[in-house]
Order: sequence, then structure tokens, then C-alpha cells
Amino acid sequence: MKKHITLIIVLFTTVFTFGQTDEGNKLVGGTVSFGTQFVQNNDNLLFLNFNPNYGRFVTDHIAAGAGINLFFQKISSNSNETSLSFLPFGRYYVGNSDVLQFYVEVKGGFIYQRTSNSGGATNNNGFQINAGPGVAFFLNENVSLDFLVNYRYLRFDEFIVDRRLIFNVGFQIYLDGE
Repeated sequence: MKKHITLIIVLFTTVFTFGQTDEGNKLVGGTVSFGTQFVQNNDNLLFLNFNPNYGRFVTDHIAAGAGINLFFQKISSNSNETSLSFLPFGRYYVGNSDVLQFYVEVKGGFIYQRTSNSGGATNNNGFQINAGPGVAFFLNENVSLDFLVNYRYLRFDEFIVDRRLIFNVGFQIYLDGE
């Protein structure tokens, strides 16, 4: 039995051993964020944001890919917003550490938003840009725990603009590109 377990461990580690941010490798994962905003003389805002993504390293330390942003916000007891965004992204990783790597991420794309309240529902289409620094803490050769600070800018028309600073926590799985 020990021989089988040892063989499985050796095969698993040799198949997946590589430099995490080398050209041709892939990354799969995402981030999640949530928060609240306290508004004087009003209901408090509550939001939840989920961002799965997939990318490929086009050169060493530079990844390009796309993700989906699912966002839910409770504005008041009878009002909420739900949005869906398609966001191509680029990431630039700094350093060659096996444990900790800093990166900068920029993503932007189209957003569809639905606002519902007691008076009915409205739909908006717009544009979203997210940018910010992050750090990947590698738990092993293939998995990192990511912490990312994003500045999010939404624009639906000349009057509807939403700007936020969002703190994200997530993970990435790094796969060999071969």
C-alpha cells in the first residue's frame, strides 16, 4: 500500500512541477468579496461579488484571460441590484518567489445590471473597469491564495456612475501548459 501511495505522489508532483508564471501555463480560479456601506438616515447597503476567471501566460509573468463578475447588492428592504459582467483581464506578476508574488491586474468589459424595487424593475447596460494590486501566496506549487484590492468604476450613462474600492480574497490554480 505504501508503494502505491508513494507512486501516486511522485506521479502527481512530476506532472505538475513547473514555474507558476511561466509562458504557456494556465490559471483557473477567482475571487470573492463582500461588504456593507453604512448610510446615515437610510438602510445600510450590503453587497456580494463573485469573480471566476481563466487565463493563460502569454509570456513569463504576464497572463491574459477573461472572467465573469456576478454582483448582488441589497440597497434597502425592498430594493436590490444584480449584475453580470464579462471582463477580459491582464495580470503582470513581479518577482520569482516560490511563496509570495505580487501582481497588478487590469480588467474591463461590458456589464448588464437589473435593479428591482417595489415599483418594478429596470435594466441597464454599461461599461466596467477594475484595476488594482494583489499578492499571491502560494500554498504549494499549483495553488495560491490571492488578496486583491480593486478600484471598480461602472458607467451606465452620463448620470449613473459607481466607484468603489473593493477588497477581494480568492484562489488560483496554476496548470502546466503542455
